[in-house]
Amino acid sequence: MATLNFSVEEIIDVIFEDEHCETPTKKPKQAESENEEEEDVKGKIYLANYVAGSSFNKNMFTSTAKKLLTPLLKACESPDNKLVNALLSSQINSKTSLAHEAGVWLAGMFRKLAGRRSIRQPFYAEIHRDIPVDIFNALFEAIKLSNDEDFREPFCYVKGNSKGKIISFTTKALVVKMFCLLSDRSEDYVNGLLERQLGGQRKGFTRKMLVSYDKDFALVYNFKKGQLSLQFHYGEWNACGFPMHSCKVDLADN
Repeated sequence: MATLNFSVEEIIDVIFEDEHCETPTKKPKQAESENEEEEDVKGKIYLANYVAGSSFNKNMFTSTAKKLLTPLLKACESPDNKLVNALLSSQINSKTSLAHEAGVWLAGMFRKLAGRRSIRQPFYAEIHRDIPVDIFNALFEAIKLSNDEDFREPFCYVKGNSKGKIISFTTKALVVKMFCLLSDRSEDYVNGLLERQLGGQRKGFTRKMLVSYDKDFALVYNFKKGQLSLQFHYGEWNACGFPMHSCKVDLADN
């Protein structure tokens, strides 16, 4: 593991150096843009001369440092602002937030499995959640940068554009694995929420989530709406175990 030979103070000096920090004033947008570009250049030059192992990602370090330190720097310009200080002292962890969300997602899908079938798409369902884009981006980047070979094409697709981002899974086992990692629950627990026994007039019928290349499980985030959509397919079997959904059935004797 490479040893870092620069301090936090040096990072702050390089990335956020400002000659007028003692008497902050409102600057024109053009000046702010020019200063930001100068800060980027200074940071890149500084890190370009730093020698570390091949695993050290300088671009990631620079961009992450700026994201983390910028709110702190602005808050320090107004140290008496208790509201800002309270927000800065709050330790929000993406894993903790996603653990809660994963539980909500599983509960929502479990309810959908008992819902009325759509006429247009009878064995398809969606649930929607309004969540901060940063929370979804954390999951998006974690999967994209994961060294786990399971989270690779053709089992997992991670794509995005100016309108939104999508994480698509083509195997149910990988969907279960993701929910286990996010929620810290067992496979049995997660699988138990991805299928459901029906009641009433359909007593004895069973519905289960289906995941394949043609019927993927997708997490779709819409930037404009600030909304996450979980899209999935499911199958239904009657009390005798015969599928009610469209699928290949082997009637040959074993």
